Amino acid sequence: MTVNTFGIPVMQPQVSGVPRLEYVTGTPLCPWRYRGHEKLYVPVDETEDAFRRFRGRLDDINVLVRSGHVVVVDGVEGSGKTSLIHRCVHDLRTRLATELGHPAEDPDDETGLWHPRPVVPGICVVDLSGDARKVAFDNKSQLHPLDTINQNIFKRVLGGVRERVSGDAGELDAMASDTQSSLVELYQRLRDFLDDRQLFALVILPYIRLGSKEMHGNFLLSYVTFSERRVVFFAETTEPDLMATMRLSLTFEEENLVTTLSIGPLKDKDSESFVNVWQGRPGLAQPHVIISPETVAGVSPEIHFQRVRWLQNSLFQLGEIVCRAGRLEISDHDVRALGEQRRNSPELIRRPRSRRGRGHDDR
Repeated sequence: MTVNTFGIPVMQPQVSGVPRLEYVTGTPLCPWRYRGHEKLYVPVDETEDAFRRFRGRLDDINVLVRSGHVVVVDGVEGSGKTSLIHRCVHDLRTRLATELGHPAEDPDDETGLWHPRPVVPGICVVDLSGDARKVAFDNKSQLHPLDTINQNIFKRVLGGVRERVSGDAGELDAMASDTQSSLVELYQRLRDFLDDRQLFALVILPYIRLGSKEMHGNFLLSYVTFSERRVVFFAETTEPDLMATMRLSLTFEEENLVTTLSIGPLKDKDSESFVNVWQGRPGLAQPHVIISPETVAGVSPEIHFQRVRWLQNSLFQLGEIVCRAGRLEISDHDVRALGEQRRNSPELIRRPRSRRGRGHDDR
């Protein structure tokens, strides 16, 4: 069977109990959940600079024993914000595991690629990135008030922590049923619970379309207020200047609790970099789809993929096309045909042809 090189490899559990390797699209990389996903990141659209900034800001992870933190990633839709958040969570989880005395995995060990990673004792990763509709809307698709949204998120955070503790969930149940205390007080009680058990909680917040920039800013500001030691919140926004506006509302101490990471559009050579990394990734011993860098470079003047999600999805779709045709290589004709099908779609931005004229080269 020919492998679609541009599908995201995930080992899926089966009813039979024997896991099955599948290649999917439309889902972010998640290296804290699946082994090997950390090898699939490509230094495009400024994500490498953003990741280095994250590492620099949380270089001393012991600071999380004294204070919490909020990481906000901004960028346009489809630019890879959620994948970057998962990468940051994986990095922080790995370093915390080492600090807690749990040996780190060998990064060169390729056994068990794409399999789910084991649970790390002492670290609760609460992934709410897919829970936006569940926490933000009622059964009539009406948006809840912000306080209700934050209460729903808190209960899910408690549920995620509860999965990682045993025998003493009564205190968590009491927090979940407390309707008198404020959320600030409840997060303080959660902090004390984590302190007593030397646990850390890494919480990936859902991206919720709240209807206005101001409401979204208030949502993010809430989590600066809720920030407590041993808890790190990760959030994303499509508003590039939102954090700059938010910072005007923060005290000096609160500002030190926030790290902002930004992702930009893809550049000219990013498509070639993406293709080279994914075609050179581990686990491709069997026949797999290929596309030459020359093909990518040849169509770039006509078709420009602005966002990494659209680039990956398009290459995956092309891979499916050539697999069905019994071929291995994506040709420039295949790419141009897909571009023609999508000529009215914002996912593919056609560049204007350069004009001939005095003082200009026609390149």
